[in-house]
Order: sequence, then structure tokens, then C-alpha cells
Amino acid sequence: MRFLSRCSVIIALAVTIILYLGWVIPSTRQYTQFQKSWSGSVRRIVTFGDSWSDTGRYILNGPPPGYEPIRHPASGPVWPEALCQEILCDSIDNYARSLPPQVTQYYTDTVGAVLDNAVFQNATSSHNFTDFALRDLQQQVRDFVKMEGAKRMWPIQPPKEWTLFTVWFGVNDIFHYSKLERNVAKFAINKSIDHLFRQLNIIHEWMRGPILVVLPKAVNVTHLPRFNMETIDEVDTTRQRMAIEMASYWNYKLESHARNWMGGHVFLVESDKFMESQVRAKQMYGPPSVRKRALDFNDVSTPCRTLVYPQSQDEDSVQELGVQEQVCEDPSQHLFWDDFHLSGKAHEILGQQAGRLVKQRSTYNHYVAQQVTEAVRSSVPPWLKDRIEQFSAKNSSN
Repeated sequence: MRFLSRCSVIIALAVTIILYLGWVIPSTRQYTQFQKSWSGSVRRIVTFGDSWSDTGRYILNGPPPGYEPIRHPASGPVWPEALCQEILCDSIDNYARSLPPQVTQYYTDTVGAVLDNAVFQNATSSHNFTDFALRDLQQQVRDFVKMEGAKRMWPIQPPKEWTLFTVWFGVNDIFHYSKLERNVAKFAINKSIDHLFRQLNIIHEWMRGPILVVLPKAVNVTHLPRFNMETIDEVDTTRQRMAIEMASYWNYKLESHARNWMGGHVFLVESDKFMESQVRAKQMYGPPSVRKRALDFNDVSTPCRTLVYPQSQDEDSVQELGVQEQVCEDPSQHLFWDDFHLSGKAHEILGQQAGRLVKQRSTYNHYVAQQVTEAVRSSVPPWLKDRIEQFSAKNSSN
């Protein structure tokens, strides 16, 4: 009897340990590492986008020498790098593009990478932007296909790769669409989002199967320090209302397309809610006696890095004297690194959020369920389909 009791205790402990490990391990990095070792595949991230995604290291058609973006040691990572750390990826194939530092310092009206250059140029043809068109999504996807095609021609094939795609555009588009008429801006957004999913279909066909895609939402650009600097003297708040409306409309179209997309799994990152929550948390932050927890950022309005221009207004003297850079003491306390970009800590949080979605398989479009439904429908014999349709028609008429 004692022997049976001891066996029961041992079995109960073993079951408890197994259940505990089954609950804890999947949320740890060790589990991710175990998955990598078991599958024997290489994990990589392929990133498309603007300067918010650009790692500064290019696999093909990078900027000419001397025009590469300069990463400040204190600026921290961009979100694909944080995502890579979260899912323990082996490499990042970067196709995102940024404006050269020589341009951003002296020409603040120059536009960064947008989702579709043709759509953007047609929509903003009446505005005098500095002409420095970067590679849009279509050109970035072409570079990816060209590079992947070259790999398939190698005599020795590379190891099997597990690939995660990231696409984040919108901040440059919406920033400037807020200056347009409402119907023109909405038309441009419709065309741009359509273009995004056409490019995803191209990637899906090239990869010969369902793909994994991370799509962060557009943020409220009115929180950007540069937006506030441009509109600080404006009494009319039309542009601010337009920017908020266009960001909301962009996300509405993005969600609508993502929900119905059948080319793979879509992970939709709530980057808009992240920025909004950080700004509101600071606004509602009470005195020390009622604080429940520390804020992620103590400063959500001013950038850590600022540029100080010479007093002379002559352009030649500006080029000679140069622009002085001032950097805050603790970049981790700032939501923004400069007047147009998030800080490294903010990028880390977004990358971690995206990583959790991928590890938990939290797809927005319920791709697996849709595929199963289609498979079940296709497996139904024709005679049974006719019976079902007749039955449905009879019930609907009653």
C-alpha cells in the first residue's frame, strides 16, 4: 500500500513538472533556440521600409559611398534589430532606405522613402518638395527578387532558411498627405495600400508558398517634434486634424486588406497604440504620492538629439561652418531620438511586441483557419454541394 502511495506521488510530481515546463518554456528564449536547433534552419529577417526600419547595412543597391546613413552610438537599434534579438534570428537582409545625412541636415523639406513613388508624386505634384526620390517598396522588392534569384543560381545551395518579412511605411506618406485635400489624400492612401499587398503577392509567389509578414500600423505623426515645429505658428489646426484622420484611414485600409489576405500569415503590430499610450501616460502622470509605476519615458515631446545651425543665413557659410549636434545625457528617457524618429528604447519595445506576436503565432488574418475552411469546402463532393445549396435556398425562402 505504501509502495502504491509513493508511486502515485512520484507520478503526480512528474506530471506537474511536465505541465510546468510546457507552460514556462515556450515563453523563453531557450525554447526558441531549441526550435532552431531541431529544425536545422537559418532564421533571417527581410526588411522593407523607410528610415524607421533601415539598419544601415545593405545587401544590394545601397546608397553611393559617402551617402550612407550615420548611426550615432547612442541612438540605439531600429525595431527589426530588436525583433531579431527577440526571435534569435541569424541575419537581417535590409532593403529599407534612408535619406543621406547631408540632405537631412540642410533640406528639411526633402521626403524620405514612401510606399509608392508614383502615387506620392502624382498626389503632391503641386507641392515643391526637394527631389530626392528613394527606393520605394516596389524597387525594394525587385532588389529582393534579384538577390534571391542569384542565390538560386549558386552551384551550392545555401542552407534552408526560415524567413520573416517586415514592411513598415507610412510616416513620410502621412506627414505630407496631411497638407493635401482630403479626397486627394484618401485616394493616394487607397492606391498605396493596394500597392503594398500587390508587392506582398509577388513575394508570396516568389517564395512558392505562404509567407510570414510583420506589418506595423501607421503612427500619429502629430506627436513628432518636427510636425510640431512646422505647425507651431499656425492658428488653423486643419493640418493636425488631417494628419490624425489620414493615419486612422491608413490603418483602416491596412487592417481591411490584411484581414482578407490569403498569401500567408500577417502579424499586425499596434505601433499606433504604443505611441499614443506613451504620450497619454505622460500627460496623466500624477504626483509621486499617487504614481503606480514608473513611466517608460520621462520626455515624450522633445528629441534627444538636436541640431544647432550657424547664425549666418547664407547657404555657403552654413556649408562651411557645419551643423553642431547636441545629444541628451540619457537617450532612454526620450520617446524620440531626433525630430522625426523614435528612440532606440522605443524601437526595442516595438521589436519585442512584434517578436511576441510571431512566437505566439498571433496572426491577424487567421490564415490557417481560412485555409482549413477552403480545404474542407474543396473536399465536399459536387452532389453534396448541390444538396447543401438546395437546403440553404429552401430555408432562406421560408
